[in-house]
Amino acid sequence: MFEKRVRKTIRTNRLLRHDDRIAVAVSGGKKSAVLLYLLKNVNLMFPMQGLFAITVYEGDMEGLKYAKNLCRKLDVKHYVIPGSAGGVSETLDTESEKLNATKIAVGHDLDEGVVSAIGRLVSVGMKPAIRTSPPIIINPLRDCSDEEVLRFAMINEIVFAKSALKDSLHAAIKNLINEIEQRHHGAKFQMSKSAGELKNLLNQTFQDSFG
Repeated sequence: MFEKRVRKTIRTNRLLRHDDRIAVAVSGGKKSAVLLYLLKNVNLMFPMQGLFAITVYEGDMEGLKYAKNLCRKLDVKHYVIPGSAGGVSETLDTESEKLNATKIAVGHDLDEGVVSAIGRLVSVGMKPAIRTSPPIIINPLRDCSDEEVLRFAMINEIVFAKSALKDSLHAAIKNLINEIEQRHHGAKFQMSKSAGELKNLLNQTFQDSFG
């Protein structure tokens, strides 16, 4: 069920093409580990030009160890890039472009997608983040919950680093969303859908005004 949903997300949203060269952002945590595992299997059935992993190293030795072990086990080329002043996202963008990636796959599940969207509104407001040229960011896990990702990892014996949340804003938003979901089942999915629609609207408005 979980894997079928991910494949449906990829197919419905046309996230992958045969001529794609995919950079998978791998931290060593469960979400990025499950994402790499799934995309490796997808690549066997739906061959692409390339699939490789990138870890932006910022001192997390445990995460790096698990990332290396997983890439070795899956036989996936792994690049370890030192962090920079621009942050993980900027480093990932820059290095993926250097490695001729057409897309960057990130392991943001349903929970993480909602948390990131709300966190962005809180921290930087409604300024759109437009990417019009490769590498484009894709998120195959966006319709799956954190609990489903964990269950899939356990069933398939995917070993991952267990890192605690360090960002207080991130943790606070995640706790709030979980509380809302407990009281109103399906709220996470609706928030994720609304966040995606808002992002598309903002990007289109920005392009119409300044494009």
